[in-house]
Amino acid sequence: MFGQKDAPKKNVEDARDTVRRDLDREREELKRERQAVEKERERLEHLEEELEARADELEDLADELDDQEEELEDAESVKELLNVVSRGIPRVMRGIQKAVYSPEQSKQLALSVAEFYRTLVEAGMPPHQAQALTNTHMANLQHTISRSAYVRIPDAPPPPPTPDDEKREHRRADQVGEAA
Repeated sequence: MFGQKDAPKKNVEDARDTVRRDLDREREELKRERQAVEKERERLEHLEEELEARADELEDLADELDDQEEELEDAESVKELLNVVSRGIPRVMRGIQKAVYSPEQSKQLALSVAEFYRTLVEAGMPPHQAQALTNTHMANLQHTISRSAYVRIPDAPPPPPTPDDEKREHRRADQVGEAA
């Protein structure tokens, strides 16, 4: 009889042991699944960080591309400007040359210089001094025009020697002859 009473207890204990083992297995399985989920979560966080970093890189590249496009537009506008200037400067130069070298301008310049000389002589200046001053005036005009444009006026001839210059030259020659 005692053997029969112990049998249900043993069956209960066996059932408990089986349930405990099943629970332990389930717990182990859940523990492994939690670890796998945790690893997956860490992997997702890492991928999220990488994605954010790449998004920042793409944003930087987009900004860089915008900057390069602006530089390209600037370069194109400079190119257009240079094209306009390269076409315009020769026209301006031809206009300056025509203005300076035209027969009308040459005639006007000659009349102006002659009037300058005549005014000096009429004011009482000796002709040789008026001529020297007129030559200086012509040289100044030439210098002003050559600095303001790429047009070159022929050099003014040197002034002819004045009687005073000839006397000085004779005196120098005499002094050099006496010293020798």
